[in-house]
Amino acid sequence: MDLNLEHVTSDHVYKWCSIIVLLISVRLVIYMAWQARKTKKLRVFFILMSCTYFYVSAIDLIFFTNKSDHYQLYELLRLGWGLLYICSVLSISSTRNFWKFLVICAYFLLAVVVWQLNWFHTTTYCFTYAFFVGIPVFVKWWLKTKGIGALFLLTCSICLCMLTTTFSISLSKGKDMLLLGYCHYAILMYIVVVYGWHNFAPYEIINQRIKETVKTKLIPSISFIIVMTLSESIYVYGLITNHSILCWEITIFSQIAALFIMAIPHSNIIMVDYRNTEKLLDKIETQLKVGQKITNQNIEDYE
Repeated sequence: MDLNLEHVTSDHVYKWCSIIVLLISVRLVIYMAWQARKTKKLRVFFILMSCTYFYVSAIDLIFFTNKSDHYQLYELLRLGWGLLYICSVLSISSTRNFWKFLVICAYFLLAVVVWQLNWFHTTTYCFTYAFFVGIPVFVKWWLKTKGIGALFLLTCSICLCMLTTTFSISLSKGKDMLLLGYCHYAILMYIVVVYGWHNFAPYEIINQRIKETVKTKLIPSISFIIVMTLSESIYVYGLITNHSILCWEITIFSQIAALFIMAIPHSNIIMVDYRNTEKLLDKIETQLKVGQKITNQNIEDYE
């Protein structure tokens, strides 16, 4: 397996996919760091998310620029990304701290057990677990805000769960299919970062109380989830059968088409409002001060 992985990581397609994910991650790191400076109440979330993608970007950059062949060390370090991702997602969840602690402990236990059995598959199972942890969080978030960002994050978490579980199958299919899998992963990560965390989700987190979030209707949202999930199932089916390339093409075309159909009608609204995030934060702060002033006045009148 090490030899196969070495051949893949030396391929130009794989390197370009890694560079694309790296650039997307760096963009998110800068934006999240800026949000952490501006937003006090959600500072923990933005700092954790910034550290999460900075960490994985740094690992990939160091690993590929030095052309290291220490794949076991690389896989071990990447486990830290899964832990940071889980902590970031749980930081915006209203679940009790006890249950959050159990979820994190389960991640450590899974990592130790799989590493002892076969270290090569550790990140496969741990990343699947990390993405799975985000699904109920994003479901609750979407039910609360009906925001399009939460919808993208929920849907891509389901797809990434299915994709990461197929890594071993992709490896057994040969170099070409594994490279297509990496391309598919890069596309999903682009949707998660650019349409999820970067463009939509922080806006919804900040803005959910003043009810200006771009909302989605139920039927289009369910249809989007079904199309994305079914297309991902086609990809998994192609790996199991002998129609891998055809199924991969159908999956990519279907998911990109679904993304554009769902995102384009809302893009102008989001981008116009989203460039004024600082004004939005000032508006929230003003409303909170007005509410506090009214509350104090009511208390004085009551006394």
